[in-house]
Amino acid sequence: GDTLPSISQKYGITVSELVTWNGIRDIKLLYAGQKLIVRKGDPNSRTKAEVRAERSIQREQDREERMMRLCLKSDLRENTGCIDEAEDAASKIEEMVKLGLADDPATLYNRCA
Repeated sequence: GDTLPSISQKYGITVSELVTWNGIRDIKLLYAGQKLIVRKGDPNSRTKAEVRAERSIQREQDREERMMRLCLKSDLRENTGCIDEAEDAASKIEEMVKLGLADDPATLYNRCA
């Protein structure tokens, strides 16, 4: 069967391009008959799969941030009873994520905890 490296070599593109253009999350999972984008008409436009993958990643990040905030609030309630500190910490972490200083809010929270 075909693999991403063999397909990329056949079409003169990189595995990374195949993964990005097709929104592939697990490079080990290809299905018989699966259609893949192997050329983009406009290199500056995003494919539907890229848009779906970006939305999915954004939803996961939003969910992680909400969970982190809940954990921070819960921890501070149990330890100090002070919600303002939890909200302040959550907003600082959110700002760091927006600025690109932290990719994974859950990891950042675990380091701070």
